[in-house]
Amino acid sequence: MNDGSNGAPESSAPPRSEEIQREGLLQRFPLIVFLAPLFVYLGLAGFEPRPPDPDELFWEDTSPGEWFGIPHGYEHYPIYYTARIGLTVLTVWLVSPGFRYFPRKIGWLGMVVGAVGVVVWVGVCKLDLEQLIFVPIGLGSFLGLGERAAFNPFEMMANNLPWMYTFLAIRFFGLAAVVPLIEEMMVRGFLMRYLVGQQWWKLPIGTVNRAAIVAPAIYGALTHPAEMFAAILWFSMVTWLAIKTRNIWECVVAHAVTNLLLGIYVITWNDWAMW
Repeated sequence: MNDGSNGAPESSAPPRSEEIQREGLLQRFPLIVFLAPLFVYLGLAGFEPRPPDPDELFWEDTSPGEWFGIPHGYEHYPIYYTARIGLTVLTVWLVSPGFRYFPRKIGWLGMVVGAVGVVVWVGVCKLDLEQLIFVPIGLGSFLGLGERAAFNPFEMMANNLPWMYTFLAIRFFGLAAVVPLIEEMMVRGFLMRYLVGQQWWKLPIGTVNRAAIVAPAIYGALTHPAEMFAAILWFSMVTWLAIKTRNIWECVVAHAVTNLLLGIYVITWNDWAMW
């Protein structure tokens, strides 16, 4: 096993011809590997129905319409989320040869950081610092840009238990497997290295300068405005993990552990605003 981040594949089996073709494409266009899955995932978020605004008095009188023949009401959110995860997984599969050059070695540190991370995330979110700081200065609308779906399947899908439990499995798969992979590949695989050197795809994971250290925290704040301070701390923790281990899979594991425990917390404590 190599010590660097871009070693040769461990498998001795010859790759199939279509895999060779895909690998050649990914070597020519490395941005595709690290950006395409997250861009698909974030882009499809715009198609998902949002929860009704409690401040809007007449939302019930407005027909939600249909998207691609599927009703666009909030109760149909699981259908849209399932399609979103499915298309993201397809994209991950298409670019997956680009991931095989990272050493596949997992230690315990990523799991520890992930477990500590969920405590930090929930604890800081409960302080509600964003509301205390941004609302008084007129920036409260900025916090709504990162609004979560907050879909409670136990309430919204109580009449269809098989579909409810299927959706919960899909939701946890997206939360604890898909999102950690695609987000860490973008943040640690692309963003941090891109800020260090022109041929960033050749740099080891964890190679940093000042910009590369700060950028993940900024990314976290911009993508989680309603949970900005928790995101800044959490992304900074995983940046430290990347520098410490120089292993992107440790970062994926940390992200997965945090998200898994966060999902369990949401269901246990009925705190769907974090879902």
